[in-house]
Amino acid sequence: MDTGSVEKSNPDNELFLAQTDSFWEIGKYNRAVKRCDDGNKLTTDLVSMINERAELEKTFAKMLKSWSKKWSDYLAKSPEFGSMSTAWKAIMNEADASAEVHQAVNDELQNDVIPTIKSWQKNKIYEIDDAY
Repeated sequence: MDTGSVEKSNPDNELFLAQTDSFWEIGKYNRAVKRCDDGNKLTTDLVSMINERAELEKTFAKMLKSWSKKWSDYLAKSPEFGSMSTAWKAIMNEADASAEVHQAVNDELQNDVIPTIKSWQKNKIYEIDDAY
C-alpha cells in the first residue's frame, strides 16, 4: 500500500528535496549570522592591513629620500661633470619624485581611507546596537 511518503534514497524524488545554501533553509542562516558577528573584527583587521601598507609606503619614501641624499652628497664631492652629472641628477630627481608619490599614498591611506573605514565601522556598530 502506498502511503504517499517520499523516500530520500529514491533518485526520482530528489527533484523535490531542494539542496541549496539559501539563508532561508533550515540551519543555513548560521553562515550569515557568523558573517555579521565577525564583521567588526574583520573590519578591524582590514584597517590593520591598510595601516601596515601605509607604513610600508612611508618607510619606502624615507629610504628613497635617504638614498637620493646620499648620492647627491657623493655627486657634489665627486669630479663628475657634464652629461654624466646631469644623468646622475635626473636619477636622484626621479627618486625624490617617487618618494613624494609614496608619501602621498601613505598620507591618503592614513588621513582618508582609514578614518573613513573606522567611521563606517563605528556607524554600523551603532546601527546594530540600535536594532536591538
